Amino acid sequence: MGSAESNAVNVSVDTLLAYPVLCVELDGETTVIKRSRYVLDLNLGLEPQVLGVIQYDAAFVNIPHLTNFSKYRQRIFMVNNSGFDIPYTTTFIAEEAVKGYYEPRLADSGVIPAGQTVKITSDELLSIADGVPTRISARMYFDAKLDDVSAAVQIFSVDSTEPPVTNIIELKKL
Repeated sequence: MGSAESNAVNVSVDTLLAYPVLCVELDGETTVIKRSRYVLDLNLGLEPQVLGVIQYDAAFVNIPHLTNFSKYRQRIFMVNNSGFDIPYTTTFIAEEAVKGYYEPRLADSGVIPAGQTVKITSDELLSIADGVPTRISARMYFDAKLDDVSAAVQIFSVDSTEPPVTNIIELKKL
């Protein structure tokens, strides 16, 4: 058996011939399976060969500036262009002054129904404590391919007569 530290697993050739399958099993809900490439090295002087690959088939967007500043209103629009529901989840990246002073809210994960648009506000996504900067970055992951989903962020000032500013966010593949 191998370990996370060794990055190697010893397997007998008999086992490999009888059951030539690469299996990865989680030991809990918080274990992260990293994108990886597994090679087979028989130590016979041959080049190692690829045995299996773990890859993510998902899309994500980076939102570099989320705020719940009282003078601004910010909305995130997510559009499902497919015929199936698309789950999403959000991770937050905080600067030092905000670390430990924010909490995700219910809308930090959810489902975009097939063929529909979902709008969430920054207040529905997270709360930031008073007395610290009211800004944070986020990454939203979608269990979908790039063409299946699109996203935009809209922000406007409560005290302004200017229209909201809307930016389409570039989706990327993991």
